[in-house]
Amino acid sequence: MKNMILILAISAILATCTPTVWAQKTIFGMQDISKLLKVAEKSFDLSGEDAVILFDSKEVNWLHNGKLLTHIHRIIWINTEIAKRKYGDHRIPYDDAHCYFKEITVRTWRDGQWWVTGSTGVVETLPFKLEKAYDYTNMREMMLLHNGIELPCILEIAYTIGDKEPFRSGAEGLWTFSREEPVIQSWFTYGLPAGQMPNLFTSEDVPEPEKDTDEELGLDIYRWKMGPLEAIPRPHTDDPVGYIPHIIWSTWRNWKEYGNYLNDSFKTATRLDESLKKSLDSLLVNARTIPEKADLIAEFINKRVRFIDYPEHYWWPSPRQALRTYKTAYGHRLDRAILAAALFEEAGIKTCPVFLGKSYGLVDEGVPALSRMVGVGLWVSGDDLEAYYDPASGTVFNGLTRIYNRTIWFPGFDDKPSVLTTAENKQSYIEVRIDLAFDTQKDCFTGNGYLCADNCFSPYDRMEGLAQESKKYLGSVVSSLIEGAEVTGFNPSVFNRSRVVMGFELELEKPEQDESGRLKIIVGEPSGGVFDHLPADVHLYHQMRSSQVQIPCLMNQVVELRLDLEGLDVIYHATDQSLENGAGSFSIKTHRKDNKIVITRKLNLTKTIYQPEEWLALRSLLLSDSHEKNQTLFLKTTKNTKDNHIKKDNTKK
Repeated sequence: MKNMILILAISAILATCTPTVWAQKTIFGMQDISKLLKVAEKSFDLSGEDAVILFDSKEVNWLHNGKLLTHIHRIIWINTEIAKRKYGDHRIPYDDAHCYFKEITVRTWRDGQWWVTGSTGVVETLPFKLEKAYDYTNMREMMLLHNGIELPCILEIAYTIGDKEPFRSGAEGLWTFSREEPVIQSWFTYGLPAGQMPNLFTSEDVPEPEKDTDEELGLDIYRWKMGPLEAIPRPHTDDPVGYIPHIIWSTWRNWKEYGNYLNDSFKTATRLDESLKKSLDSLLVNARTIPEKADLIAEFINKRVRFIDYPEHYWWPSPRQALRTYKTAYGHRLDRAILAAALFEEAGIKTCPVFLGKSYGLVDEGVPALSRMVGVGLWVSGDDLEAYYDPASGTVFNGLTRIYNRTIWFPGFDDKPSVLTTAENKQSYIEVRIDLAFDTQKDCFTGNGYLCADNCFSPYDRMEGLAQESKKYLGSVVSSLIEGAEVTGFNPSVFNRSRVVMGFELELEKPEQDESGRLKIIVGEPSGGVFDHLPADVHLYHQMRSSQVQIPCLMNQVVELRLDLEGLDVIYHATDQSLENGAGSFSIKTHRKDNKIVITRKLNLTKTIYQPEEWLALRSLLLSDSHEKNQTLFLKTTKNTKDNHIKKDNTKK
C-alpha cells in the first residue's frame, strides 16, 4: 500500500512537471519551451495567473513590390477555465479578397506529447458582425481551434498573412511588448527593402534592435526583444500605449503624405445621385439654421443606415461610394462618415475628415500612424457651426467637450496632429447654486438657481438648438442634484462654446416623510460635472490600481444649496470638513445667515494625469464628495414639529 501511495505521489509530481521536462522546442526550433517555462516560474507566481505568454512574436515585412507579409508566432501557458476560453480558440481576421492566410501550426502540449490540430480545427468563417453586411464578405475570420486541452497545458500557434497582389499605397502599425498576461519573451521584427531607413518610433524602455539581412527577399531586418514583462496595468485605460513599451512603424514618410492619401481616398467616394439629393432637399425644407440642418442629416443617417461596428481600416484602399452605403442601409465608421460628408456638402456645410486621439494630450511620436487615434470622424463647419460628427454614434458635437485637450488631425490639411484646446495650466470650472424655500400653501419647495460652466465643462453643445435643448439640459442638471426637482424657466447670461452662464427657476415636490416625520434631501453630483468627465475605467470600489488615471482638464467644482428655513427645522446636515492632498482638495462648509442655511461643497482636482501611487489620494477626494453623509440633509416642517409636541403632551396626560 505504501509503495502504491509513493508511485501515485511520484506520478502526480511528474504530471505537474511534464510541461517543463518534455516540451522542449517550438515549431521552428528557435526557442526552448522548457526554459521559457522555468523563467516564468521564477518571475511570476503561476498559481495566481490565468495564463502566461511564454513567447510572443510578430514579423512585418514590407517587400520591394509593395506587398505586406506578416508572420505571427505565439506560445501560451494556460492555467484556468478563463484562459481556456480566451486562448483555446483563436479568431484571426483577414481580407480574403486581397490576402491569403497560411496556418503553420496549431498544437497543444499535454501528457508529454503534442496534440496537433487537424484540418477540422482550422475553419474559415464570416465575422459575426458582418453576417448581414454582404458588401463586406471579403472579410474572413480564420478560426484556429486547439485539440486536447486539459489544464494546465501549453498552446502554440503560428501563421502567416500575406498580400496576394500589391494593393496598398503604404502601411503602418503598432506593436506593444506588454500584454494582458505576463510575457516571458516578446519579439518584434521589421523588414524593409535593403538600404531604406526605417520610419519608426520606439518608447524609451525598448532596447536597441538586432540587425540582419534577408538576402532571399532583399530586406534589411531589425529585431527587438524584451522580457520578462508584467501584464498591462489594470484597469485598462483608453490608451495604455502611452505608458507601456511599444513600437510604432510606418512606410509613409510623413503625416502630410499619409494625410493626402487618406483625404483623396475619402473624397473620391462622396458622390450622390439626383434621387438622394431630392430626398435631402425634402428633409431640410423646413430647417431654420445650419446647426439644425446638421442634426437633421445625422438623424437621417441613423434611421436609414445601420452602424456596423467593425474596424474600418481594411477598406481605406477602396472605400464604398456614399450612394452604395445608402442603398444597402448599413455601413461601418468609414462608410457612414463618407455618406455624411456627401450629404453635409450638398446641404452647404463644409466638411473635412478628422481623427481624434484616444486619450488626452498630444499624441504624435513623429511617425504617421493611426494606432493611438479613434476611427475617422468629420469636422463640419458653417454659420454658427464648428462641430465634430461621430459616425459611430451619429451625433454632432457642436462644442468643445468632445475635442477638449485631445489630439486632432485633419488629413490632407494638417502637416501633423496637434491639440487645439489645451488643458495645460488652465482650469475648468463648474458651479451650481440652488436657492430653495418651502411654500407652506403649495406644500412644496420653490426656488431659483445658477449654473456657470466653462472650458471642458461647457455644455454648449448639449444646450444649443431650437427644441428646448437648454431647458432639458438644465433639467438634467437640477434633477441630478436633487431628485424630483424640475426646471420651470431659465434665462441665459453667457452662452458660447467655451462658457455658459444660466439662471433658472425650479420646483420640488415635498419629499415623503420617513417614520420619524423627517424630509430627506440629497444634494448629489451635478450632471456634466467632475464625475461625468472621469474616464470609464475609474471605479471608486477599486482600493488599488496599477494604471494611471487621465482626465481631460484641471477641474474645480462647486455645489451650493441655500435653504430658507422659514417653516423648517434642520435635523441633520453634514459637518464642516476639509481634505487636501497631492491630488487636490475637498471641503464642505455650513453656515446660517438671515434665517438661511448655506451648504457649500467644493472639489478641486489639480492634475490631469494621476500615477498609480496617487490613486488613493484621488479616490479619497472623490469618495468624500460623493459620500451620502456629505450630501444628505434631514428637515422637518415646523407644523409637524408642533404636532409632535402636542402628541407628546397628550401621551403624558
